Amino acid sequence: MKLISWSLLFLIPQAFSNNCNLPIVSLPQGKSEKIDLITDINKVCSDELDRKFKDVSARFVLNSQCQLSVLKRNDFGKLVAFEEFNQREIVSAGEIICNLDGSMTITNNTKSFCFPKETLEPLFHILNASKISFKFVDKLDLSCPKKTRIPDSTVVLIMIDGFSSEYVKKFSPPFLNQKIKEASFVKNLTPVFPSETTVSLQSIITGVEPNAHGLVGSKFYSPKLKRRFDFRDNRFFVIPPLWITLEQQAILSAVESWPGSEVLINGRKPRFNLPYERSRSLENKLKFILTSIKNGAKFVSIWIHDIDSSGHRFFNDSERMKIEVLRVDSFLSRMFKELTSLKNTDVQLLIASDHGMNKLDRSKKIDISSIDFSKGILEGSHVVLNYHDQNNKNVQKIFKDLKKVSSHLGVYLRNQIPEEYRYNHNSNIGDLTLIADPGWIIDYGQTIKGNGVHGYLAKQDPAMNGVLFAIGNKFKTNFNLTSADSREIHSLIIKLLNAGEPSTNFKKLETLQLLLK
Repeated sequence: MKLISWSLLFLIPQAFSNNCNLPIVSLPQGKSEKIDLITDINKVCSDELDRKFKDVSARFVLNSQCQLSVLKRNDFGKLVAFEEFNQREIVSAGEIICNLDGSMTITNNTKSFCFPKETLEPLFHILNASKISFKFVDKLDLSCPKKTRIPDSTVVLIMIDGFSSEYVKKFSPPFLNQKIKEASFVKNLTPVFPSETTVSLQSIITGVEPNAHGLVGSKFYSPKLKRRFDFRDNRFFVIPPLWITLEQQAILSAVESWPGSEVLINGRKPRFNLPYERSRSLENKLKFILTSIKNGAKFVSIWIHDIDSSGHRFFNDSERMKIEVLRVDSFLSRMFKELTSLKNTDVQLLIASDHGMNKLDRSKKIDISSIDFSKGILEGSHVVLNYHDQNNKNVQKIFKDLKKVSSHLGVYLRNQIPEEYRYNHNSNIGDLTLIADPGWIIDYGQTIKGNGVHGYLAKQDPAMNGVLFAIGNKFKTNFNLTSADSREIHSLIIKLLNAGEPSTNFKKLETLQLLLK
């Protein structure tokens, strides 16, 4: 197949999208089929898509680094890894994909170009002149986005890691204190359990609890995948995050440092994305926000880790914590001024925290070093640990031994974890789960660092609660709520962007809707 001329593509209106959006491509049994272009382009698409590819001989697979590799059927009919694809072959290859919505997608190496149905006529003439042939696929990840009204507003979500609800009163940050009077404020934003960053962020961005999305800790083991959690492996992300929902409706997203934003989920990524990097400065995060908005992003989110890092190190040092809180508050003030100065942009600003923080007391250690976990896999934190073991006899023995260790340690078989935790219906949760009482920590052989800790159930330890500030012309002024569930942020953003109804496995939560005028 000839390579499509890049110069020709730029002649077509609405031609290209520079994100890496290639689907898994299924080839029919034997040689790939090539069909010369004919004038009735819609008929060709329809006829070919009616076929069902039951006998797939190979798959082209795109990984998170936008590199192609090949899987091929072995003698037993299983798809297995094949030798690495020759890069020269990739560069000289191109695909023309007919989508069910009547659109077409052209892919070339790591670029993809989606053509809405109404722009196909001029494209057809160029392709016909170039004598390019079709290669049809049955995976439709690249269908052109559904037509939707461009949202009137731009939503900016600032996630401040580890900003406890108690910090506002304790350190009196000027900008945030001012916004309590001028905007809407939720004093206690309740995180899911365990109140850890990865878990909480995933619940906020999907609107569901860990039982559904499966990220059950910042560190955990998946018996299904047979590996420990890696945020660069898209198999861990089973519930589509908010940016996927928006991108499917042609609402552009820009995301910085969120778990899952670096990998393809349902064949898509955020249109603009900065990967996780702890050293990225607040100023560079602000540049990302402003640049993304100027390039059409309607949902923008960044993650600020500074206060969480300081909380773990300096929780007992009020002066050092105050300096850090006031530094972030000053940044938020500068950012707000920049956002309000943007022309023709109606910004709705959400400033939220994923969880709070409390004092780490080393005198309250629960020592489980005498228990032999070597026959299974133990993973988690000093607050919540999950133990996986296929041997039920081992599980029962360890269960009985742990019950004798401390009255401040909850030890549960998976189906016996109390319902208030909402943490008992996912295979990534251990055959045994260990939960420390608030104020207590589990010593399981890993170094216990710092002076601050989180992870407890907020109902039992209110210091785990975060905060939410909602600032913009769609929100009430001088309006305070005592508490709300952090998962509601997902449905609130969907409502602000007029992006339909949130798809969630749980009853819709509507407390945050009270913030709206």
